[in-house]
Amino acid sequence: MAQQRDLYRRGDVGGRLSKGAHWLWGALAGYGYRSSRAVVALLLVLMIAAGLGIAAGHTTLGPGRYATAHTSQALNPRSPCSLVEQIGVGIDRSVPLAPARIGNRCDFDTSSPAGEAFTASTWVLQALVWTLATLAIAGYLGLIRKSNASG
Repeated sequence: MAQQRDLYRRGDVGGRLSKGAHWLWGALAGYGYRSSRAVVALLLVLMIAAGLGIAAGHTTLGPGRYATAHTSQALNPRSPCSLVEQIGVGIDRSVPLAPARIGNRCDFDTSSPAGEAFTASTWVLQALVWTLATLAIAGYLGLIRKSNASG
């Protein structure tokens, strides 16, 4: 870890993008030696995803209309989703690894700007989930502990 920190301080990791990725790798996975950090961050992202679904379920678009609502395949289309369904929508849309398929019954109302914003937020969370899962797995398998720089 000291070697990686030294590489970062000396600027021997490349341009801005490489330097940013190197810093993120150190902060989230301890350069492969602290993969549990990435797992904890992944759990935090899952909690944020659940919170996003709840927030959408409580964002009103009009009388009796919310940013998360039952779809046309549900028994009562456009009716509010239950709390469990709201959490499921947030997680389902944000975690590409294990979709719960709740979107068939309850989903974001993308015909509204608020629903579109919640949907776009899930894309950011998906990128975070992929990044954190990759860091955690690579760290646990020891794939990213060795430096490519000589010294």
